[in-house]
Amino acid sequence: MRNMKNYISRRLFWAVIIAGLAVSLLTVLETSNAQENRKLSAGTAKVSINPEVFPVIVNGGFLSRTVDKVVEPVFVRALVLDNGSCRIALATIDVCILDTGLCNSIRETVSSETKIPADHIMVMATHTHSGGSTVGALGAPQDKTYSDLVLARTVEALVKAASRLVPVKVGWGAVPYPEGTHCRVWITRPDAMLTDPFGDTTVRAMMHPGYQNPAFIGPCGPVHNQLSVVALQTLNGKPFAVFTNYSMHYFGSGAISPDYFGFYCKQLEEHLGIDSSKDSSGIVLLSQGTSGDLHWMNYDKPKADISIRNYAAKVVDMTKGLLEQTAYRDWVPLGAEQIIQTFERRRPDEFRLAWAREKIRAMEDRVLPKDRSEVYAYEAVFLDQDPKRDIPLQAMRIGDVGITAIPCEVYAITGLKLAQRSPFDIQITAELTNGGEGYIPPPEIHPFGGYNTWPARSAALVPTAETEIVDISLSFLEKLAGKKRKPHISVETNYSKAVLADKPFAYWRMDNIDGNSCPDSVIGEKRAGTYFPRAAYWLEGPNLSSSDDKKLYIPAVHFAGGYVKGNLAGLPQNYSFETWIWNGLDAENRLVTGYFFSRNESDAKAFGDHIGIGGTYNNGESKNRIFLYNGDNHKQMLVGKSEVPFKEWVHVVLTRQGNQVSLYVNGQLDAQGEIPRSFADDEPTVYVGNRSDRFAGLEGKMTQTAFYDRVLTANEVEKHWNAAKMGGSP
Repeated sequence: MRNMKNYISRRLFWAVIIAGLAVSLLTVLETSNAQENRKLSAGTAKVSINPEVFPVIVNGGFLSRTVDKVVEPVFVRALVLDNGSCRIALATIDVCILDTGLCNSIRETVSSETKIPADHIMVMATHTHSGGSTVGALGAPQDKTYSDLVLARTVEALVKAASRLVPVKVGWGAVPYPEGTHCRVWITRPDAMLTDPFGDTTVRAMMHPGYQNPAFIGPCGPVHNQLSVVALQTLNGKPFAVFTNYSMHYFGSGAISPDYFGFYCKQLEEHLGIDSSKDSSGIVLLSQGTSGDLHWMNYDKPKADISIRNYAAKVVDMTKGLLEQTAYRDWVPLGAEQIIQTFERRRPDEFRLAWAREKIRAMEDRVLPKDRSEVYAYEAVFLDQDPKRDIPLQAMRIGDVGITAIPCEVYAITGLKLAQRSPFDIQITAELTNGGEGYIPPPEIHPFGGYNTWPARSAALVPTAETEIVDISLSFLEKLAGKKRKPHISVETNYSKAVLADKPFAYWRMDNIDGNSCPDSVIGEKRAGTYFPRAAYWLEGPNLSSSDDKKLYIPAVHFAGGYVKGNLAGLPQNYSFETWIWNGLDAENRLVTGYFFSRNESDAKAFGDHIGIGGTYNNGESKNRIFLYNGDNHKQMLVGKSEVPFKEWVHVVLTRQGNQVSLYVNGQLDAQGEIPRSFADDEPTVYVGNRSDRFAGLEGKMTQTAFYDRVLTANEVEKHWNAAKMGGSP
């Protein structure tokens, strides 16, 4: 028996050795084959999508319109990349929006003809507002004849590109171009709110406010100004293709026209010596970034005098400089991921639906709406009849570039979230890709109202859709990169180091880019605050100095009736409060221009400590000055001496030692006096951005808010101010 066991053991031993050698040999052969297949190739095509039947319907506005001519030719531009083991395809189409079903048909047809998997194909609308209508939205129906042409020509372009592969090298790069794009959605003054299509005064933020309009306070969101390129060369170094992404909505041009997207492609091709009208000569594609709330107009300044061609030329100039610095590789990994995700739409309630049906009945035999109210009556019915949507979410990899494809109009802050957290060196987000499911403002923007939030096919998905889409997109990028997403990291400045060195009880940096929690940098979750509507995130804060005396972008929160509430259990009676404020409301508008801090247990009553900016109260004796009010039970005020400048950043500190109160503005003592305390001995509740009872909240921005369980000295306050300015005003 022992001999038999030894025999079997020897047989097993040699079997394992032989199997291991076979696997090793197979691995060597596979590696050798993979090395031979490590060749990068690409193909391009450009096909006209000029309408052949006129008049053609044009969408992009509230109401339907038709045109009977082509002002500038419109195209499908296609690019296919192959690295020997994976093939991906991208196409830009000179239309405003693409129907999701149309995109599905394009990708499935191309896949059947080229064997490129459908989930490896991206189909992108440039978002020209001067293109033919390939999807019904608002008052404009789909032009079925033109949609069929776009489908056929897009398939033709992608199939041609797949058949024209030539060896190439690839490189990439990104550069900020802040001059080319700006936030177009601005927050109104509280006394200048606008009316929605349903007859209610709900609008605190609206797009296109007009240049330097005093009824508007400031932008409702940040700007994603990254200009990104993926560039291809032939093996002898000749420019072959450039895929560009930039977040600018559209310029504005007559229809039918590709808008500035077409001028950009033509001008850059001329510079690079590419003739995209010829087979296999190469191509330039410009895709739409996250521009849902962006446009080229800078409403903070007087109107600029610039033509569409000159605007395109400036973007081309930025691209030229970027391409000059681009390094090229002869092979890179490619990849793609996709999921079809079901999202709920915001269906109308019975009251809204009854309103809509009555509106439509009153139209009698008229099919097309003639005003905004009728448009949204039809839209309410559409949403009720189609309450869910299955939409494709997709991501691709080209070397160290991640590309996320979202079939919606995406806000700039969403693009920034993806760019900051992506595991890739360069992150591109292409909106209105593989479909057109309307705007997806982040959840905190919905309470501001405005066109981008009104329920319609142009803004249909539930408020949580943006959050879910970001998370799915980041999961795809993690899988493609083989690395985890980057965490959110607060910007460290000389000021933040000075604050932390003095050991605050809690430190709310207010650098939120998402979520409703206001994190504490001292001990974390236990002392975090909670945001309440309406608060807009990631706005530009004060320019605070870094250790090398450079000014850094410090995010801030804009409050327009919103606030942060926190429970700071253990904060003693003697305490200090420190923050930065930016007031956007003129002092003539109301009794108190804006409260921005309360320490008080009650949401309904104004006891405790409250800090604000004076307005017209008591003949304006506190106008534009910081004051402390010790509540409706005592009704005493301590008013500062210095006037707070309009729409400028100001550093404010309050200290309380028993009844002794000091107010500091920009590092200097501004007021001091006896003001009795009227909050409870162990009162833990604080409010930032508003008064506890929501009377006359700040209309402006705040950031870098700290609480101390002791009284800061005058020297410490001055030290913080000096750390912030480093020889110049923040």
